[in-house]
Amino acid sequence: MYFTPRFNNVVKLPQVVKAIDERIKVVVVGMHVSCCPQEVLDCETIDFVIIGEGELTFLRLLEALNTDWNGLSSIKGIGFRNIENDKIINYEVNLIDNLDKIPFPAWDLLPMEEYFRVNVGRDALTKERRHISIITSRGCPYDCSFCSSAAFWKKTWRKRSAENVLEEIKYLVEKYQIREISFEDDNLSLDPIRLAKICLGIIKRGFNIKWNTPNGISVKNLDRDLIRLMKKSGCERLNFGIESGDEYVLHNVIKKISLEKVKEIICCCKDEGITTLGYFVIGMPGETLDSIERSIEFAKKLDLDEIAFLLLFLSPGTELYRVCKDKGYLKYEYKEILAEDEIENRILFETPLISADTLSKYRSRFYSDFYRARCMKRPFYYLKRCMKDPLVIIRYVKELFNR
Repeated sequence: MYFTPRFNNVVKLPQVVKAIDERIKVVVVGMHVSCCPQEVLDCETIDFVIIGEGELTFLRLLEALNTDWNGLSSIKGIGFRNIENDKIINYEVNLIDNLDKIPFPAWDLLPMEEYFRVNVGRDALTKERRHISIITSRGCPYDCSFCSSAAFWKKTWRKRSAENVLEEIKYLVEKYQIREISFEDDNLSLDPIRLAKICLGIIKRGFNIKWNTPNGISVKNLDRDLIRLMKKSGCERLNFGIESGDEYVLHNVIKKISLEKVKEIICCCKDEGITTLGYFVIGMPGETLDSIERSIEFAKKLDLDEIAFLLLFLSPGTELYRVCKDKGYLKYEYKEILAEDEIENRILFETPLISADTLSKYRSRFYSDFYRARCMKRPFYYLKRCMKDPLVIIRYVKELFNR
């Protein structure tokens, strides 16, 4: 499972696999594959692609491979090269209606203690060694034009029941003594009643875990009572996809959130002792130097603990990618630079309003302004963070003075 910025690594891995045994079949799945299956199959070491979610499709693929490839071309949501080396792609995809029917991941097939030993957490802010990620829902119904989730999940949202989620947490706590969970949903809070049931279940069953939302959570359906319940159930940190502090820019990318609501929810989190991180993006349509300045000032006024300030990456398949391509804003086609590492730091486009070089400079400015203000206001918080992870010192110093 991978996204466009990781394509280079995905190409390298099948080469290693085929060098070990060329008879091994390589199957790839993910956001990029689903949007660009033809191009992915240009890689000769990749045998099959799966479009959309892969559980049922992969089972049908295995069944076909075990019967001399009979019926392969009739499987919905796969792509491959036939014996004449022609690409055969079936774009029709069926989504799984009842997510509760999907078994829990087979964690027992992995060397879990090795992962815990080296403390492979979700990110630098993960506190516990015995940490794991789970997904309780799939997709998001919103129309944000920059988001690959809308293209991948077709703007649908499907949920596991609260009871099903609690049973998985119970299994993880009892079998692996899990102490911290990252909920990786695209929109965990879309159904606030379900989220409240999960929180109440965690409390009543005495799981005694910490949890966080590194993939982001929407402010739309949150309120003070729900945040208080989330904290009581073990919520330590919430990441918010704010994107911009400028209403016009948000409108341009169909990001339907209220900046006043953002302020309200961040304050509620602060009152309850929940650490907050805000995701901001620059370079979106309608962005100007003034709108970037407004985002910087908005971020500084919010009582956030951390920020992630990102350059807009145009993912193929998104509405925004199509618009920028039609308007001639692309500096590169993404496939021209896929062989590079860390292409998420490359600016693929520029608009008449602002250049790519200017965007890069303002990214550094955003970080330095934010963390300078924060370090002055809350020195002990950042000292504690640096003591937990010494590498953070390098990042903070760089961000503080890199203007």
